[in-house]
Amino acid sequence: MPPCPFPPLRRPGKALDEAEALDILRRASVATLACLSPTGYPYAVPLNFVFAEPAAVYFHCAAEGHKVEALRSEARVSLAVVGHAQVQPERFTTSYASVVVFGRAALVTGAEERRRALMALVAKYAPDFYEKGRAYVEGYRKPLAVWRVDVARLTGKRGGAA
Repeated sequence: MPPCPFPPLRRPGKALDEAEALDILRRASVATLACLSPTGYPYAVPLNFVFAEPAAVYFHCAAEGHKVEALRSEARVSLAVVGHAQVQPERFTTSYASVVVFGRAALVTGAEERRRALMALVAKYAPDFYEKGRAYVEGYRKPLAVWRVDVARLTGKRGGAA
């Protein structure tokens, strides 16, 4: 059996269980996408996202640009999401809960999957404007890329004193 490409958590006692990690993924509003730029440098960018059962993360972006070039040249990515963070200066620590996703990014080309992903983003970020969002999505004509990250590994971690 080949070795697992993902290292174990250094401090397993801080690990979140899968349900807690998934809850953070569902609730968090921003993830930082990390990928490898064609220049050879790492590239990390914050973005809005939505988690879709059973194991995919969707986001959208312009159809061209640095991020798209990076994703086209190397599909392996990670996403970091902070569920909460509270600096505790008097204790020289931070109380936090975070999730890291490892996976492969793929451009969504199917019209139905693309529509579902965009509507899931509308439901997450603008639930009070769902019908208006549906009309916006259906009428949008500018170039837009929708990407799916197929989750290969998900880890969650907590730290600091509550």
